[in-house]
Amino acid sequence: MMTAFLESRAELPMAKNPPRVEIGASRTRFTKVAGGDWDDRLQKVQIEVIAKNLDFNHPANGLKLHYWVLAESLVDRKTLKVIDNGVVDVNLTSDASGREMRQKGEMVTLQWDDTGAIFGERYKGWVIVLVNDKQEVVAVKANVPSWQQNFQRAFELRTGAWCGLDLKPAKGARF
Repeated sequence: MMTAFLESRAELPMAKNPPRVEIGASRTRFTKVAGGDWDDRLQKVQIEVIAKNLDFNHPANGLKLHYWVLAESLVDRKTLKVIDNGVVDVNLTSDASGREMRQKGEMVTLQWDDTGAIFGERYKGWVIVLVNDKQEVVAVKANVPSWQQNFQRAFELRTGAWCGLDLKPAKGARF
């Protein structure tokens, strides 16, 4: 389904009259010293995407929330790895019980070391894009400002893919 979505668009236009919806994400991150050496790190990361209807009079239906979670390579700090991504259907009502939607992503375990034998990846951030049923962008949010500006490039990325700091896909596997 996502492939057909990507093939049908060149660039997504911004919605002219979008519903008043706020998007965001919260992340759970736990890091501890673990692994083969005294300075190796083990990090568990999980993202929770959130959408809230800010309009008390109108529902916000037929929306899709796309998200990507990125980790920084310790070997090449200008390279990022997509550690989780997904699409969530968003149908928000205007009453209090259905005004907010929360969806958790996968719990991802990362291993890394930034001293001595440098290896692995560590959590860097997220990008989320809310799209309506006309394939128009309703809202965009990222924890890195340049990612928010370059969000269109994120649609080419899948879990396990590598990209640069500008979200352009990296050519081939780097590591």
